[in-house]
Amino acid sequence: MKKNIFAAFAAVCAFACAVGLSGCSCIDGGSSGLIYNLSKDKTYYTVRGSDAFTGKKVKIPTTHNKLPVKEIEKYAFENCEITSVTVPDSVTLIDNGAFYGCESLTTVTIADSVTQMGERVFYGCKKLNDIKMPAHLEALGNNAFNGCAALTEVKVTGTVTDIGEKTFNHCFELKKVTLPDGLLTIGMDAFNGCRALAEINIPATLTKLDNRAFYECSSIKSVYLPDGVTELNLSVFEHCSALESLSIGKGVTDIRKYALVNCTYLEEITFRGTLTEWQSVRINEENKFLTVHCTDGDTTTFPENDIE
Repeated sequence: MKKNIFAAFAAVCAFACAVGLSGCSCIDGGSSGLIYNLSKDKTYYTVRGSDAFTGKKVKIPTTHNKLPVKEIEKYAFENCEITSVTVPDSVTLIDNGAFYGCESLTTVTIADSVTQMGERVFYGCKKLNDIKMPAHLEALGNNAFNGCAALTEVKVTGTVTDIGEKTFNHCFELKKVTLPDGLLTIGMDAFNGCRALAEINIPATLTKLDNRAFYECSSIKSVYLPDGVTELNLSVFEHCSALESLSIGKGVTDIRKYALVNCTYLEEITFRGTLTEWQSVRINEENKFLTVHCTDGDTTTFPENDIE
């Protein structure tokens, strides 16, 4: 009877490993607990795993069966109780949700070979507080660090052009972010709720700040927007209660609803254009009343005209 029960249990575990069920309760591929899949062209392996690791530390190998390990699969370690991850210099892709919901994960080291990090890759890793990002990153997916409440600093480098929707949403302890030269857009809710964020560089190449991009970033004191930014979108700086200094370029054409509402300490803004150019900006009347200093020496008030 006991033999039959054990056999049935083993069969269930084998099936779970074979189909890649989440829950991290199975072991395959030897003592490491990693499962490898050969690529379609049979030149490299992808990898996924379980929580059956010594010390719950994940160290992805560079090779398997004499071929490189190049990709960490979608949701490869979803909800695993791992504490650290080391990604080697053979890997180029960390796919969507690879470490989704790993609530015990605290430390991540990613080799510079990684160029693609997918959507929700560290979503909900609420204890993650130490991460070394790859130097040559080309793409970072939406929601990549959403809910990483303990994360304090991130340096995004490489050729990333978009910080997407909710990338750092509700990273409550995030104090410093370094963004790459060449960045074009900061997406909707990208830094929503980053209440500790006090230091951020906005690259001169930026052209778009989407709705609520810095909503409730209540520690930011100074923002300099490059000339390419044409709109201050819905609630983009709403509840940035520590904001004292805001400089916007002459290319701005619209300041939308609630863009500067509840910016308690903001009393004036600098517009890097003439009074005539300022008077053509469409401004929602529900924004805060401010003094506007134009670079030609003229001063006016904000808002001055209404948006339909």
